[in-house]
Amino acid sequence: MDRLSGSEVKNLLRERKLVLILDLDHTLINSTRLHDISAAEMDLGIQSAASKNDPDRSLFTLQGMCMLTKLRPFVRKFLEEASNMFEMYIYTMGFKAYAIEIAKLLDPGNVYFDSKVISNSDCTQQHQKGLDVVPGADSLAVVLDDTEYVWQKHKENLILMERYHYFAASCRHSGQSLSELMQDERESDGALATILDVLKRIHTIFFDLGVGTALSSRDVRPVGFDRVCDMVSFVVVDFCLVTILLRVLTHLLIGNQEDAAGSTAGLQTGLQS
Repeated sequence: MDRLSGSEVKNLLRERKLVLILDLDHTLINSTRLHDISAAEMDLGIQSAASKNDPDRSLFTLQGMCMLTKLRPFVRKFLEEASNMFEMYIYTMGFKAYAIEIAKLLDPGNVYFDSKVISNSDCTQQHQKGLDVVPGADSLAVVLDDTEYVWQKHKENLILMERYHYFAASCRHSGQSLSELMQDERESDGALATILDVLKRIHTIFFDLGVGTALSSRDVRPVGFDRVCDMVSFVVVDFCLVTILLRVLTHLLIGNQEDAAGSTAGLQTGLQS
């Protein structure tokens, strides 16, 4: 994918949008091979449930790939609301064909992603993801991913997600899976509902708290979201949000003082967990 031109970036900012890069596996979905389905999952009829002709279902069979995919609770509402604030891209280390099939499940109307699907064949460094293949400026990019080490060059853009383990094969060494327990994350306050609130606040901080600073010179990274540790715990998230707010205000204050003094130094710190 080509990088956005300066005018295209300005248009994005005029629309009050940032860039959101979304990982797939364990972030928005959980997939498993059919031959890895556990006996308990078979007894519960998980495979037949994935084949039901129900438009509201969240469990699917990937035809031709011998896989089941479970959408994370709240994912469709998450995408709908996030699309108002962000230009969204899928970025996975999986194969392109797999990524496109998942994109169809997440976005059956082709409203959010269109051709904005990045896979392992697009990566410019082995076993690493990079913003060099994502249109838009690094200063506008927020990444949601459950794996930190693949973002070695862009940790300051990353919000680390709690992993979504629905199928038994995904959590063999940590007891029964959500599917075997016939449980799931709650729509109202699960990981995606919580992170949506974080994204809304990041968006507000970037666009509404930088009065006096040109949009083109603002940087989402000093908002401070290297890692969000426990996305299901409101206590931890609220603490992180307070920290984010304090740090962005500090950044804006210091930035304005530096501008007045003719300094070109930037603030490079990030949240540590």
